[in-house]
Amino acid sequence: MIKIGRIGNDPTISFAVEELFSYLQKADRHADVVVLARNEYLPRETNVLWVGRDPAFALPAVDNTQLDDAISIRVQDFTGVITGANNRAVLIAVYRFLKELGFNWVRPGADGDVIPDSLSYTHSVSISTVPTCRHRGICIEGAVSYTHVKNMLAWIPRVGMNAYYTQFFTPWCFYDRWYSHRNNPLYTPTPLSRDEIDALNTALIEEVNKRSLLYHATGHGWTCEPFGMEGTDWAESTREIPVEVKQYLAMLNGERKLFGGVALNTNLCYSNPVARDAMTTAIVQYCQNHPEVSYLHFWLADGINNQCECDDCDQKRPADWYVMLLNELDEKLTQENLPTRVVFLIYVDLLWEPRTEAIRNQDRFVLMFAPITRSYLKAFADFDKNEQVNLAPYVRNKLKMPAGVAENVTRLHQWKKMFKGDSFDFDYHLMWNHVVDPGYTNTARILHKDMQNLHSIGLNGMVSCQLQRVAFPTCLPMYAMANALFDASLSFEEISRDYYRSAFGAHGTWVENYLKDISDYFAHPDITPYQELDIKQRAHLAKELALKSEPVIRAGYEQAAGARKYSWYYLLVHVQYVVLNAEYRMAREQGDEAVTDGKINAVIEYLCQMEPEIESVADVGWMIHSLKKQRRRHDI
Repeated sequence: MIKIGRIGNDPTISFAVEELFSYLQKADRHADVVVLARNEYLPRETNVLWVGRDPAFALPAVDNTQLDDAISIRVQDFTGVITGANNRAVLIAVYRFLKELGFNWVRPGADGDVIPDSLSYTHSVSISTVPTCRHRGICIEGAVSYTHVKNMLAWIPRVGMNAYYTQFFTPWCFYDRWYSHRNNPLYTPTPLSRDEIDALNTALIEEVNKRSLLYHATGHGWTCEPFGMEGTDWAESTREIPVEVKQYLAMLNGERKLFGGVALNTNLCYSNPVARDAMTTAIVQYCQNHPEVSYLHFWLADGINNQCECDDCDQKRPADWYVMLLNELDEKLTQENLPTRVVFLIYVDLLWEPRTEAIRNQDRFVLMFAPITRSYLKAFADFDKNEQVNLAPYVRNKLKMPAGVAENVTRLHQWKKMFKGDSFDFDYHLMWNHVVDPGYTNTARILHKDMQNLHSIGLNGMVSCQLQRVAFPTCLPMYAMANALFDASLSFEEISRDYYRSAFGAHGTWVENYLKDISDYFAHPDITPYQELDIKQRAHLAKELALKSEPVIRAGYEQAAGARKYSWYYLLVHVQYVVLNAEYRMAREQGDEAVTDGKINAVIEYLCQMEPEIESVADVGWMIHSLKKQRRRHDI
């Protein structure tokens, strides 16, 4: 008999015990498992696996027990202790214990649950550790359904991550992209009202709370919502802006109006104290009404080169006006005795650091570095700290955003000279870049290297701004990210080997090598090992390899079961995607526009046809969007 001793009645601890019980039953339906509900740890009760928190349990020291997820597992023959610095950490520790028993989670969703064929009841697990990085989160993006997000929320703690970010006041646009099915004519649109989407989001926040995940909220929108303008998507508005609101909008070319017709992209006249007061008052009210928020994001408008040009605003950089807003917000939050942590954004125009203002209460704020224009051909660690970087001067609304890692990291360091508080990366590896890397290996390698070296550039983690469904053909990039954030000592090769063994079983190494070759054939000329071959030649080799490998993949699918069968199936569907993608690239290199259009349309049609089969692992609508963009830009 396995006796699980649940300590206390906290919902997250109870859920952790439920998960432990459920997975043990999945591996051995004859297992005799009972749960003992106890208010505290009782050492006189023997042969019990205790799950929860108690002063008697030793843990590694951390800076903040609310935020830092120290875990300790001391178990021999299903007797011992599974604990953590906070309730969320206990849940993470339970999943880590299960992984030591042979369980794994190779992608979000039930079809990613790897269940061992049998359980060893004499297993010894001894782990006491603190994650390398505090911030280990995912941000909503792309097109999502309720189920897609719920699957992601379930997966996050299973792989040692701890946070989720919903964006905006209501993340309406992300749900609408899915339910409206804008990019796939084979689906019947089932659009939801904003009230219905609000209800979905509220239910999902309950899933966040059940796991005690750190909840990040809002972001863009503070330049819109306090003034009666909706800030839930990037659509152009046809509504007339009232005169009493126009006076607060940024002046560009002598006019105060929506920037490009989009409220979300419109900055304000930050030298206007009334505009600043409206923003900060709205944030205070939001914090009062939403105590569930762990991190409140206070961002300015989206877009580039859209700052106010009035004489008063021109006296300071946007970053100075931003810091002034942060200080004014802190004063109001302090007056209201609100402990809310506020995330501020280093992004586009705000990459240029402040010159005259400084953040006073640095404990209140968290710096978020968002280098959205960076190249992903190099990792942060490839930046030579001794390199002399020529930083472009700040010229209002005439800025060219940096693509190189060196300039982006140097911009971060300029900010870090005046801000010594907590910080994390907010990056976009899995928004667009992976679409041009069908094998995912090079994307995963760069992402892993970035996460492994965050501390070297002064950052304490990552909230990944990404599609929620990035597992076609595999979930290796997300898995590598999660593992490196939790334990930066793990090499990419170790993580990759672990992943492919879990996802594909005995033939994992073959799949690993196959997808590495696919990735290298599609890679940018600067990073492929096949630099002696041009793009057309490499695309031809990718097509040949996929066709040659199809019988092996089909055999793997026919012989597998459970999560591994799904892994092989998604890889089987992926074969034709590689073939069509390679044909498109070959046509593009030949320069025949009509043939190229036909080939990319064939890729899109295949994705649309297969979406019902791969919906849980591929954001097809966003992939199509990226492919079309790639076609227009003749990008690689």
